[in-house]
Amino acid sequence: MLVDGKPGQATVSVHDLTFIRGDGAFEVVSLLPRPEDTSVGVPVGLKLHLDRLKSTCDSLRLPMQHDLGTIADWLLSVGKSHGPGSCRIILTRGQESKGVEPKCIMLHDGPTQYAQALKLKSMTAPWHIGYALPLNSNPPAYSDSVDVDAWHTIKWMSYAPNCLVTRLAAERGADDALLLAADGRVLDGPNFAVGFVIAGKIRLIAADANHMLPSCTQTMTAAAAKTAGLPLQEDAVHMDEIKNASAAFVMSATRHIMPVSGIDDKQLHVEDPLLVALQGAYWAAAKAEVVAA
Repeated sequence: MLVDGKPGQATVSVHDLTFIRGDGAFEVVSLLPRPEDTSVGVPVGLKLHLDRLKSTCDSLRLPMQHDLGTIADWLLSVGKSHGPGSCRIILTRGQESKGVEPKCIMLHDGPTQYAQALKLKSMTAPWHIGYALPLNSNPPAYSDSVDVDAWHTIKWMSYAPNCLVTRLAAERGADDALLLAADGRVLDGPNFAVGFVIAGKIRLIAADANHMLPSCTQTMTAAAAKTAGLPLQEDAVHMDEIKNASAAFVMSATRHIMPVSGIDDKQLHVEDPLLVALQGAYWAAAKAEVVAA
């Protein structure tokens, strides 16, 4: 682990506002093995993650103590010294009145072993920013600049409600939760984006239309699907449509694209041909990025 670019114990003061208020920023970046030396982890989607980190800091009025180039160099060194897996970047607020300086902490985790598929339990998410807001019929594109005062530009560190719904889903016999808006629209999962195969088309949840933080892995997935010429639509998906879905999947930096075996009582095909093609396109793009690094 690194603290402000130097190897050290990743400790945080109990007076740091990131610890006591959740007032900070973070990102998790996947580190894939370099083909010629699999002991080295190479970040994928790095620019997407760093741009989102800066957006979070701008929106939170959290001063960045180090520029993105420096943070990128540190992350590359973590991958070189610790290998494949993932790197969590944490920018703390500190608390000046208590003499607590802000920190940039980087934590390495080895590759996570997940189940081959997830079973999800749908539940409403009243704390979610997109829960009560109506669908935006004219959202900006992912590539457009967004107002730094828009809450959906922030990757919040306060994940307690998300952790709770995962526990509630487990109590109901599922692996995790599928979060819904008040009108039944699908939002995302506690720590992943979601997608579906419906009527022979890949359906992704459009983040800006649904007032959500854009997922870096979903952005990579959409780009890979377009490059491969797969049928793709990014909009809104209502729970009523899931009864017609042949497959579903989750997307995150550590899960990449993982099939969903079922949602509530609906059984889904984990080897749906279009889903398998999407996974292949995603991994081809990710490996090409590693080779080019």
